[in-house]
Amino acid sequence: MSVDLDPNEKSEVVSTGPLVEFDPGKSIIPFPNNLLIDRATGTVNLPAQCGESATGAALRQLVLNKLDGFGTFKSAMRITLTEAVDMTSLTDNIVMYRRATGAVPVDPAAATKIPLVFIPGKTTRFSADCASNSEVDSLTIVPRVPLSARSTYVVAVLKGVKTASGTEFGASSTWGLVRQKANPVTVENGEIISERTPLSPAKPEDKATLLGLDLLWKAHAQAMGFAEAATGKARSDISLAWEFTTQTTTAPLDPAVAGTPAANLPKAAISGVTIIASNSADAVTHIAGVLEDPATFNAPAGVCAAPPAGIGCASIGAVHNGVVTAPIYQSPSANPLGGAAPPVPGPWSSPVAPIKLGDGSLQLRITIPDGAMPAGGWPTAVFGHGLGGNRLYAYLLAPQLARAGFATVAIDFVAHGQRAVQINNAAAAGCATPSTYRTPQCYAPFLSTNLAATRDNIRQTVLDMQTVIQSLKLCTSPTACGGLQVNPAKIGYIGISLGGIVGAVLVATASDIKAAVLNVPGAGLVDILENTDTLPIRCSLVDGLIDAGIVMGAKSNPPTYTMGACTTPAWRAQPGYQSFANIARWILDSSDNANFASRLAAPPRRFLIQKVNGDTVVPNIATDQLGGLTGFTMPTLADRWTATTTTASATITTNPLSNKWVQYNALPVSGADPANTFAHGSLLGPANTGIDGRLGTARMQTDALTYLNANVNN
Repeated sequence: MSVDLDPNEKSEVVSTGPLVEFDPGKSIIPFPNNLLIDRATGTVNLPAQCGESATGAALRQLVLNKLDGFGTFKSAMRITLTEAVDMTSLTDNIVMYRRATGAVPVDPAAATKIPLVFIPGKTTRFSADCASNSEVDSLTIVPRVPLSARSTYVVAVLKGVKTASGTEFGASSTWGLVRQKANPVTVENGEIISERTPLSPAKPEDKATLLGLDLLWKAHAQAMGFAEAATGKARSDISLAWEFTTQTTTAPLDPAVAGTPAANLPKAAISGVTIIASNSADAVTHIAGVLEDPATFNAPAGVCAAPPAGIGCASIGAVHNGVVTAPIYQSPSANPLGGAAPPVPGPWSSPVAPIKLGDGSLQLRITIPDGAMPAGGWPTAVFGHGLGGNRLYAYLLAPQLARAGFATVAIDFVAHGQRAVQINNAAAAGCATPSTYRTPQCYAPFLSTNLAATRDNIRQTVLDMQTVIQSLKLCTSPTACGGLQVNPAKIGYIGISLGGIVGAVLVATASDIKAAVLNVPGAGLVDILENTDTLPIRCSLVDGLIDAGIVMGAKSNPPTYTMGACTTPAWRAQPGYQSFANIARWILDSSDNANFASRLAAPPRRFLIQKVNGDTVVPNIATDQLGGLTGFTMPTLADRWTATTTTASATITTNPLSNKWVQYNALPVSGADPANTFAHGSLLGPANTGIDGRLGTARMQTDALTYLNANVNN
C-alpha cells in the first residue's frame, strides 16, 4: 500500500516541527508491524533490503518469512523520529497493551500497561534506489516481560514525547489522516465514492494514494480504537499507534494441542534391551571402565569406590541399554565434508506444523538400583546432559541416585554422543582423529549461527525426551522393558547446564514429570551465548558470525582460543551483531525456556533451580532471568558442607514440597569449617582436586537428591 503525501496537504492540523515518523509509501513504519503479515498465508512477509547478502536473503525468505508472527521474549520494537528524543519524556507517553489473545479481544477498560525499556539510537535509512543512505534517530522499545504467543499487541506514542531540546514531537501528515475516527476515504468495488482529503481522485497518482490510505485506515482501525479507549486520550493526542501479532511458541511442544508433534508421539515400551551389567559387581567394573578411560572421562583410579573416596557405583545393581523409536522432524542439511558424510540435522520443514520425515532409534542408557524394588516399581530420574556431553555422563550421578532409590535413564541429545556429526577433518584443528569428548570443534554444533537449526535441535531434543517418558510409563511390569520396572507416578528429571536449559522446556510441557532439578540453567538463549565466559562456546558463535559477514574481526584458533575477536567483548557492540541478536531472539523464541517459564511455574509441577554464583559457562544473568520468570525475586543460599554434614541445606528441607531457587556461593575457611568451592560442573564432579571442591559437590548433590526424592515420592 503506497501513501506518499505532501506534508503541506493535510485534513487536520499536524506538526510541522519534529515528527514521530510514519510514511508507508517510503517504507517508514514502526517495527514489528502487522502491515508486514501476508494476509493470504498468515505468515511474515518481510521485503528485500538494500545491500542484502545471499545469506541475509536466505534467512529472510526461508526462516523469518515462515514465522506466523513476531517475537515474544525481549522483542525489540523500533520507531524513527526526525530528531533525538528526550528520554525523560517517554514514561507514560509510550504505552503498550495486549489487545487480543488469538481471536478473543481484551476489554480496553481492563487492559494493563506492559512495562517497557527504552533505548535511544540511530538506524541507517537507504534511498529508494539504494544508492545512498543516511543515519536517522530511532528509539528501541523492549517489553520487560515475555509476551503471550499468538496475541495481538497495540503500542501507542502519545502527545508529550519531546526532543532533546524540549520541543514536543508531532504526528506525520499521513498519520494525521490514518488516526481519524471515520475513514477519510470511502471505497466500493475499488472505486472511490467519497473522500475528505486534499487529494483529487481524478488524478491517477492521487487515486492510488487514496486507495492506499483506505487500506491503511482499515489496517489501523482496531489499534486506534483500542488505544483511544485504553489510554483515554483524544485521537489527536496519539502521535502514532500500531499493532503486531506474536508468533506461535509453545504449541508444537504441547501434547494438549491437537495435531502438534507433541500430541502425536508414539507410545511404545522400551525395546531392544541389552544387558551391560546384571549385578552390582559387574556394574562397578563397567562404570569404572568407562569413567577411568583416558579417552573419555579420564577419572582417577578408584572413582567407583565407596563414598567418600569414590561415587559408590556398587549401589547400582544393573546397567542396560535400550531403544525407543522417536519421530524425526528435522530436515537433513548438507555436510561440509561432502561425499558419504552423514547429513547435519537442520530445521523443521515448518516452524509450527512440520512434516514428519521418519523415525529414529534413541539409545537409552539405564541404571537400576541394587536391592529390593519398591512396590509399584522404581522411581525413575530422566537425566539431561550438558553441552558436548552424552548419555554416559549419567554415570557420574547414577550411583547417588541409586542410593536415593532412583533408576536413571539418559539419551544423547541431538548432535551429541552417538548422534554427533563430524563436519571437520582438518588436522590443524585437531580433527584428524576426533573425539566428542576432546575435540567438539570437529562436530556440527548444537548451538550455532544457523538459528533455525539451533531452534529445532532444542525442540527435537524435547520431543525425544517426551517420547522417552511415554515409553517409561509403559514399563510397569517386570518384563515390559527388559527388566526395568517403572512407577509411572514417580518420574522425575535432573539436568545440568544444557540439560537444565532444555529440561525447563521439557518439564513445562511433560505433565508426567512430577518434579525436577534444573542445575545451572538459564533463560534467554541469546543472553547465554552472548555473555558466556567459556571460549569454545562463545568463539564458535562469533567465528560463525564472522564467516557470515555479520561481525568484523579475526577468527579464533581452536582448540587453544588465544586469539580472535571472540576473546574480548567488543564484538557485542558492533551494529551487525545487535541486528543479529534481535533476529536471533525472534527465531529462537519457540525453543527458549523463557517462553515456557510461566507453564513451568504452574502447579502441580515442582522444581529446584540450582545457581552457581560466578558461573563462567551459563552466566548468572541468564539463571537470574529464569528465576525471575518462574516467580522468584531472589535465590536463597545453600548451607556450608563440613566434614560432619549429612543433610541438605535448610532452604531445601524447609517447606520441602515447593519450588525453590538456591544459590551456591564459594565459602572460604571459617574457623574449623573448611572452604566450599563450586563451579559450573559441580553437580557431576568437584570444581578442583582439593577438599573444598569435593565438599561443594557433596553439598550440591545432597541438596539436589534430597529435593528430588521428597518431591517425586510425595
